[in-house]
Order: sequence, then structure tokens, then C-alpha cells
Amino acid sequence: MGVLKAAAFDGFLRKPPPGLCAVLIHGADAGAVRELARRVVVRITGSADDPFNVVRLDDAALASDPGRLTDEAASLSMLGGRRVVWITDADQAFFKSVEPILNGSGSGNLIVAESGNLAKSSRLRTLFEKHERSLAVAVYEDDGDQLAALSESILSPLGLVLASDARARLLELLGTDRAAARQEIEKLATYCLGGAEIRLEDVEAICGESLSGDTDGLIDAVYGGEVENVDRGFMSLTASGTDPGRILTLAGLHAVKLQSLKLDVERGMRVEDALRSAKPPVFFKRHEAVRLQLRIWDLAALLSAASTLSFCTQQMRRTPALAQTLASRTLLALARNGRALHAAVN
Repeated sequence: MGVLKAAAFDGFLRKPPPGLCAVLIHGADAGAVRELARRVVVRITGSADDPFNVVRLDDAALASDPGRLTDEAASLSMLGGRRVVWITDADQAFFKSVEPILNGSGSGNLIVAESGNLAKSSRLRTLFEKHERSLAVAVYEDDGDQLAALSESILSPLGLVLASDARARLLELLGTDRAAARQEIEKLATYCLGGAEIRLEDVEAICGESLSGDTDGLIDAVYGGEVENVDRGFMSLTASGTDPGRILTLAGLHAVKLQSLKLDVERGMRVEDALRSAKPPVFFKRHEAVRLQLRIWDLAALLSAASTLSFCTQQMRRTPALAQTLASRTLLALARNGRALHAAVN
């Protein structure tokens, strides 16, 4: 059946193609991969936690018992309907187990497999992209539109609507981890349940602390040229579980915000007025740091910083094993540039 683009995923869920035997979802963002896999499982069985109709296996289990996947794919549900065999960390053992199933003739239960970032030359990816009874879904880092759609899918059925400034702040905070994003949006929905509009102060109260944490401090150290604090802050955040990709995304968004503020100031707006009128507004505790950044960074340097961060993010997707090292080096390089710019204006 070929390749399914993530943008077409909702249509696929509404009407899965007949004869589909297995779905492979792969990508560097494990949270986004898990989110799409979960949606397929729920579409088929009604619940991701159904103990009768959802069987969870991983590649190690298949390596120790090669016939297990065939048995589970053919077994009947005690309560009727189609079961799902949910595979995590799909790799070589899964490839060896699923190939004869795809080449068979029976329909059986649906196999939903999660895997990491797969090269185009991967045998597993090639099998799923070319076989008539399977689909491959490549997952890339979420952009604002995808996260906005996720928030809409969670909030709209509850009668909740995000105010424009609350929506902008939420998307800024969510970063790129789809699983973490879902948790935060659901937490926000629980907090605001019974109301109609979610306000900026609601987002800050529920998501601001848990999602931004010390990230704002690290970003201000980068753009303030505080080289000695960047490595320390980065290591502290990653050690506590913060995804390096999310840190770079927030750093890139800050570069864009600084560009917008810089343009407002160059058009004659007072710095304080620009900070207050930003959408979302700059948190008052950061005003002093951001004022300094606006003084030392010009538009050309900010555009260069955003380009550098974007390039690093692409490299991290291609080589996820080096993601932390690449992110750390990039942030340190930007901080050194910030220090040089700071020295130049003093």
C-alpha cells in the first residue's frame, strides 16, 4: 500500500484500507511515533489498554521467540472483533517475523509497529513501503500546525477554546515531544474544564513552570553571551530529562521573537512597550535579560542564529545518537558569538 504521510493520518484513521495487515510508524521523535501508534490501536480496539485485544511485544521478545508474532497475529479475540499486536523497538527480529506474515494470505489481527529513525535503505522500511498489505508512516518533528491540531483535538470536544495569546504561548512552550505535549494539553484541559475560554494566565499557571522550567535561563545565557553558564545549564536540563531538540526549538523561537522585537524598536517603539505588546508578552522577570539581548544582537546576527539552530536540528534528526553533543556545541557557539557582540557594543 506504500507510504502514508503524517498529514494524511486522520483520513487513514477514519477509513483504514481493506486488506491492511501491518503498519510501521518510524521516526526520531519517539513521543510522536508512540502517539500515532496509540491512535491506530484505539481506532481498532477502542482502547490502548484493553488486556484482551491489545498484545504488547518488543523486538527482544520476538528475538527469543520467533514464532510469537505469527501466533498472536492469527489468534482470535475472546470478545470478538479484531485484535492489535503492538510492537515497540521494531528491528531485525521484527523484520524476520513480519515478512512471512505479509507474504501470506490471511488477514488476521492488525500489527502496529514502532521504530526509530530508519534510513531509506533500511530493509524494514523498504518492506513496509513496497508491500501491498502494509503501510509505512515516517514521523518528523512536529511543527506549530501539527501541535495546534493536537490541542484542538483534545480541547474542542470538551468545549474549550484557546485565546489567541494563550494559544501562542502554549505552542511556544510545548516544544517537539508529542507525548509530553499531549500530557500537558490534557492537564490544561482538566484545569479549565467547565469554562469556555483558556486564557494566557491559565497556560502560565499550568504549563509555564513544568514546560519552561530552567530553559528560559539557559536561553537567556546563550543570547546574553554567558558562556560559562550555558554548558552547566544545558547539562542540568538534559540530565533531568529535557529533550535537546526541545531546547533548540525554544532557542530558535526566541531568536524569532528577538527579531520581531528588534523591528518594533527600530520602527520607533519603546523597548518596554515592545516587550509588553509581544504575543505572548515577555515574562516580566525576563525583561532585563531581553533588553540586553536586543542591545547586543542585530537583525543579521539573529537571522544567522536562527539558521544555525535550524541546521543543527536537521543534523540531530539524521544522527540522533549525537543529538546531545550537537545541541551543546551549537548553543555554546551562539553564546560565544553573543559574548563577542556584547563586547563590541560596550
